[in-house]
Amino acid sequence: MSSFKINDFKNGPTLLKLATNYDKRGSFTEVCNYPHLKSLHPNMPSSFLQINLIEAKLKALRGFHGAHEADNHWKIVTCVSGGIIDAYLDIRSSSDTFGEIAFVMMNSLELHTVIIPPGFAHAMQSTSKVSKVIYSTNKVYSDQKEIDINPFQGLRSTFWLQKPILSQRDSTAQSFVNLIKKGDFLIR
Repeated sequence: MSSFKINDFKNGPTLLKLATNYDKRGSFTEVCNYPHLKSLHPNMPSSFLQINLIEAKLKALRGFHGAHEADNHWKIVTCVSGGIIDAYLDIRSSSDTFGEIAFVMMNSLELHTVIIPPGFAHAMQSTSKVSKVIYSTNKVYSDQKEIDINPFQGLRSTFWLQKPILSQRDSTAQSFVNLIKKGDFLIR
């Protein structure tokens, strides 16, 4: 397991515990309160253009996917059913934590939201039979700006469940080391 923690990143991802209120009708959970999020990340954009629902089978692994810091690509991730390993790779070449990975365990019993600022690649793996994740972003999906990083090659990522289910895109993605050699993380 990695000893690097999510709050070790300067200006990095933020993990928020969500409060749920229960009554005889059921429950109410505020997943996103923009003024509160903006107080934590003053540079966060005021609109998110795409909200996705991801359903994943046990051991299904997505990522690492990211974009250059200058692309201003923000993400908000919330696991609403089941459980996931949610991981963050610092791809900001000028950062003291460049190349470091942190992860958190998220599940629907202890609701959390993670705000992922620009300059971080993101990956998640389902740890339950079926997981459902709400994934919001301020950018409409576009392969042109995404950096795909193999979640196994050249990374100290021993926290993934064994025998993951990977897409063709993720299994053939380049290693972090090869992307560094190609200059893919140079400041633009």
